Formats: sequence, C-alpha cells, structure tokens
Amino acid sequence: MKGRGTGTGTKAAALIKPYLKKLVLQTHPDFFHGDPIKGKRNATSLQQLYTILNPLLKNEPLTTKSQSTFQWTKNNEQSVQLEFYAKKARKTPIVSTFEHAPNEWQTVASLFSLCKKLDIDVAPSDIQAVQDMIQKKEQETTPHRHRRGRLSLREEFARALHKQSSTITKDTSTTSSPWTPNRILGNKSLIFGPQIDKSMVAKQWCEFMSKLEPERWWGIMPALVVSSENDAQNLSSSEQGRGILVFSSDMGYDDFVIPFFTSFLYIIIEMKTYLEKNLDIKRQERVSMMS
Repeated sequence: MKGRGTGTGTKAAALIKPYLKKLVLQTHPDFFHGDPIKGKRNATSLQQLYTILNPLLKNEPLTTKSQSTFQWTKNNEQSVQLEFYAKKARKTPIVSTFEHAPNEWQTVASLFSLCKKLDIDVAPSDIQAVQDMIQKKEQETTPHRHRRGRLSLREEFARALHKQSSTITKDTSTTSSPWTPNRILGNKSLIFGPQIDKSMVAKQWCEFMSKLEPERWWGIMPALVVSSENDAQNLSSSEQGRGILVFSSDMGYDDFVIPFFTSFLYIIIEMKTYLEKNLDIKRQERVSMMS
C-alpha cells in the first residue's frame, strides 16, 4: 500500500508542472529529426529528469523506496548531470546538475535553474516561494544553527548555495554571450575576499574564462577569491573550504615555472590545473554538505 503524500509534495507538484510542460516543448526529441544525436541526447535526459521529478509529481514522500524515487541512488550516485539541446539552433548543450537531496525544494530550485538556462522565464514569485521553502526546511532540520553565533564560512556558502540555485540567471548558460567584467562580477555564487581588486580580477578572467569549461562550474559551484596562492591552498584543503572552489587573485590560465635559486623550479598553480584537480572533489564535498 502506497504511503500518503505530503502537503509539501502537492505544492511542489503544482509549482513545477507548468514549467515542466514548457521545458518539454523546448527539448522534445521530435524537434530534432534532422539531428538524431541531439534527439537521442534529449530523450535520455528527459527520461532521467522524469525519474528525478516523479516523487514530486506523484506526491510521494522522498523516503519512499518506490521504483521511481531517485533511482540513481541504487548506483551510489549523488548527482546526475543532464544535457539538453534547445529547439533554437545551438551547437553546445545546456548542462544542469541535479543532486540527490532530502529537501524536495532543492530539486525544484534545480529545475528552475535548468529552465532559466533554456530561456524559459520563471516567475519571480515562484523563485521566492522556493527560496522561502528551502530556508524553512533548513530551519526545521538544523535548529541548532540559530543557537550559535556568527555562521562559519562553510555555513555561509551553504546558505548562499540555496539562494543562488533559486535566483540563477541566464548568464550561467556560459556560451551565449561574451565574457565581460560585468558578467564575471554578476555571478551571485562568486565572492571576493577583503582588499581584492575585483575589477582587475574580472578583467583578467575575461581573457581565458571560455577555455576553463565554465559550463561545468560557473554559476553552479560557489567560488571564493583570496589574495594569495598560499591562502587559497590552505583554505581549499581545510574544513571551511569544503565544497568551495578557492582561487587566488593573481591566478592566470595555465601553469608556468619560475627559476628558484637557480637549482629549484617553483610551479605556479593556475586555474586550469586547479580545476582539473579539484572540481570533481569539490562537487562531491558540496553534495555531502547538503545531504
């Protein structure tokens, strides 16, 4: 006998159904008869998306062990990356990550993020409603947080993550417009440490951002810019830096080597190498923080 759904599930289902319909009209495989590869990719991603959303659409509690409930958990996967081609001509797919989270409103926020990337307008009132529900769930499950003083860096970023996922803008499509300083500084999940020249960093990043596979992390992962490489390395490997990409303000694109006392070589770790080594690790850390 199936367990009864919750009022929260009913609200979430009512909220996502109109947007899901618009999403299907933008990505249905039938629109890609002339490009079977794109059609097949969209068909696979739509099937995965419905698997993720079925517990909400069917008003099932997320704890239900039904066949439809987050099937990727049977493979011990904590997140699923979906790729969609929009009906409008596009050479590269839209990439969106859905994480297995006990808070169903985080799943709704991820759907809204995907809709925004596909140029599907999301009503500000709906975005605010989801953000409010996420915060309410956090308060219900972690009441001890409010008995403490100032939030830790990790908690600040965890909170910012929820807000960012609900208010993500079209700018995170990463391929539709050129990289400009205003675009860099407009990323709500990017935070600069004190005494950082934001304009200088943004101008420098514009020169190579397109080469750093931004579709995998820009606007998706929280990022922090600190003043020195030593600070970046220490924070990135610390408990406070879990789930956060930490860059130094003087990072360039690729590694280079500086002679050091003629007999040693000092390698400057740049953004390309840092992301190659740490992006997957940071993504898993972020998932564990939100579980």
